[in-house]
Amino acid sequence: MVNNYYLMNKEKCKQKMREYYQNNKKKIKEGAQKYYNENKEEQKLNQKNNYKANQKSRIVKQRKYYSENREKILSKISDDMKNNRDKYNKKTRDYAKRNPEKIRARFLAKKHIKIPEGQICQICNKSPATDREHRDYNKPLDVKLTCHKCNCKFERLIQ
Repeated sequence: MVNNYYLMNKEKCKQKMREYYQNNKKKIKEGAQKYYNENKEEQKLNQKNNYKANQKSRIVKQRKYYSENREKILSKISDDMKNNRDKYNKKTRDYAKRNPEKIRARFLAKKHIKIPEGQICQICNKSPATDREHRDYNKPLDVKLTCHKCNCKFERLIQ
């Protein structure tokens, strides 16, 4: 009965809800904040569970958006990097300070292990190898030659 009324008068109901919200905005926000503070741990757990539960659909949406807007995104990043060179240099230095073993291992691998022309990825055995994958950064010369796609998949598995 109630659902039928709502479906028949959808726009009217939405307008009433908007009016109610505008008239009681402060009260509604205070109530929501109070509820959140009283149930903070439960809310964080729910957010975490929702994040994990919707991860696949979120990734699909992100990839679709990226593929449709690739040029726009890349040009924005490029412009941002040009206009904020100091910020990106600082990020690079900070990363190097936080991860000296990674920087050292990557440098040594790049210097001593050349990727031969026509080398195939050692994981998928399909694509040409373009990256050096470290399983253990304490062994900088122990690497697998991988394609970029497999390297990214492996990095995501580690994190």
